[in-house]
Amino acid sequence: MAIKSIYAPLDWQIAPFRDKSPVLLLTGSAGGGKSKIAAEKVHAYLLKYAGATGIIGRKDKTAAGKSVVPFLNSNVQGDSNWGRLVKSTGLFKYNNGSELWVVGMQGKDQQEALKSIGKDGRVDIAWFEEANALTEDDHNLILTRMRGTAADWTQIIYTTNPDRPNHWINQRLILGGEASVYYSKATDNPHNPKAYIETLNKLTGVMRLRLRDGLWVMAEGAIYEMFDPSIHVKRRNSAEMKRWMLAQDEGYTNPATIILVGEDGDGRWHIFREWYERGKLQSEVVKRAVYYMELVRRYGAEISIDAVDAAAAGLIAELRNNNVPAVSAKGRVLDGIQNVQDKLAVQRDGLPRLTVDPRCKNAIMEFESYTWKKTNTGTKDEPNKENDHILDPIRYLDDTATNSAVIAWEW
Repeated sequence: MAIKSIYAPLDWQIAPFRDKSPVLLLTGSAGGGKSKIAAEKVHAYLLKYAGATGIIGRKDKTAAGKSVVPFLNSNVQGDSNWGRLVKSTGLFKYNNGSELWVVGMQGKDQQEALKSIGKDGRVDIAWFEEANALTEDDHNLILTRMRGTAADWTQIIYTTNPDRPNHWINQRLILGGEASVYYSKATDNPHNPKAYIETLNKLTGVMRLRLRDGLWVMAEGAIYEMFDPSIHVKRRNSAEMKRWMLAQDEGYTNPATIILVGEDGDGRWHIFREWYERGKLQSEVVKRAVYYMELVRRYGAEISIDAVDAAAAGLIAELRNNNVPAVSAKGRVLDGIQNVQDKLAVQRDGLPRLTVDPRCKNAIMEFESYTWKKTNTGTKDEPNKENDHILDPIRYLDDTATNSAVIAWEW
């Protein structure tokens, strides 16, 4: 049947909208309009091909429900009488019999649920936002679902900002030619306010190269080059944690930071929350630390330690006055970096000893941006003092949390 649409694509969006390749990759700088074209294409497909089955998602289904779903429902579907969203199940039911399911790839339960979606497990069209969080195994599983017959073509659409050059998306889909690839820039999208473009222009380092310039690059001289979002960025259950800790760094012009870290029975650390704020008074910093203590008590636990830069004597004193178990951090920077590198390494059980919640955007950014100072000899003995406002507290925690005798004596 003929479908009328009021969607007016940007110039760069026309070609990917018409592209029927099995895998479509939309990448480039932030703000180019990747999500918009993906959402419009999925919606148009389900309208045109009656009885089609589509899936949309992110690495974690919960995150998809808070981002991809409202974006599609408000910015694309809101102006047409297409059908309805069943919020209790996350199912978009189209009047023509098409269905759109919200999915995730985080853990076995979400992956198994994907296998049962669609008629006989068949999917016609799929869209995954922030696809760089997916693993290569996730991609392979999604490929096996694309057996729909509503049209004479099926398609997986991935939207993502660039990542490191050895990421499977770059290696397989871009360099390996397994996808039809389209690049866009923030300046390609006239709907971006001037202030947004100015913000991108102020970025530095690897974040500038990726989010402004749209390049798949690794920070030159990266310290934590083993950090891989597909491995180290994940959600964990708070009930698995046997110990809770805080770590923080003092700041005003530079951000004051606090991280909430859980440790499970196997000694694996997980950063659950981050606080990353500029221009905050010491009293506000202490208030946030107290809030995290209260949050942990809801889990029936207590904060065992708050590792703080030894130079922040005033902050440590104020934290202790508010019953926060603050201790001063010591230790050599290089030793701390080596220990964090060891925690990031994947062990024999297939798991690293340090992971980060996907909500902790600044922690993820710093892991990918922290670099060694350049020297004439090429030695790596001193980091650049930037992109370390959360990474320093991780070192503080490593220095103090493993030395219970010192902690007991100081407290």
